[in-house]
Amino acid sequence: MSVFAAFGFVSIIASFQVVSGPAYAIYGIRPDFIILSIATIGIILPPPAIYASAFFAGALLDALSPGVVGPHMTGLLLSAHIMAQGRRMGIGTTAKGKTLLAGAGILTASAAPQAARWILEGPGLDSALIIAATFAYTAVFAYPFFRILSPAIRWAVPVRNDYGIIRGRAPWRGLD
Repeated sequence: MSVFAAFGFVSIIASFQVVSGPAYAIYGIRPDFIILSIATIGIILPPPAIYASAFFAGALLDALSPGVVGPHMTGLLLSAHIMAQGRRMGIGTTAKGKTLLAGAGILTASAAPQAARWILEGPGLDSALIIAATFAYTAVFAYPFFRILSPAIRWAVPVRNDYGIIRGRAPWRGLD
């Protein structure tokens, strides 16, 4: 159920970004709401849902954006991996840990597409400025976005106390 809920939330946020993204633009820099949705999903849902939603969002972004296919998916999957590993190590158990995981996820997902463009298209002087501005502007929306989306995700994916689909394998208990 969590994978389907994550796909639904990513689809809703992608359509929100397409429709209202230009309204938030400041000097051509826009917050990336899809990265925020992956960061929120990475804090709340179990790892299979994190990876599946990052793959789905990356494929969606790469299909809709011009240029080389793959930088967005690489960034989002790397972000999902960092967040899942951080949660596995117990970093996301406190509010400071969740903030650290969200910041690392946003920075990774913002920097990877720009680094890929820098490698594929050649160095640009404004790459670091674009990465920093996108990260900062997206991070401004992180807490309000988490506060709005978190109850909706928790409502859509109820807590399970039984075994997972594969018999004998417990659901991801320690990752709440």
